[in-house]
Amino acid sequence: MTLFDGDHFTFAGGRHLGTGGPSIPYELYKDAALTQVWGDSGYGGLYLSGTPLTATGTGLSVAHTVFGKLLPGGSSSQSSINDTIVVTLIF
Repeated sequence: MTLFDGDHFTFAGGRHLGTGGPSIPYELYKDAALTQVWGDSGYGGLYLSGTPLTATGTGLSVAHTVFGKLLPGGSSSQSSINDTIVVTLIF
């Protein structure tokens, strides 16, 4: 399972929350310790700093929690900021 780079991705700064003007950089992780960046590297995606989550299906629903962290170096005067991440299942 891969996570796309988001609507506001920049090669210089990665994922960002916010549209136009100042934005806030952030990262998505596979683990609560925030050590395993969740991305799409190896599957032709653009987000090369993160790797997919590998799991074996059982035929039942399985929840996978995505952990996030705001990174230093950003700011926004917007009252609401967002991004859209596409999840891709590879089987």
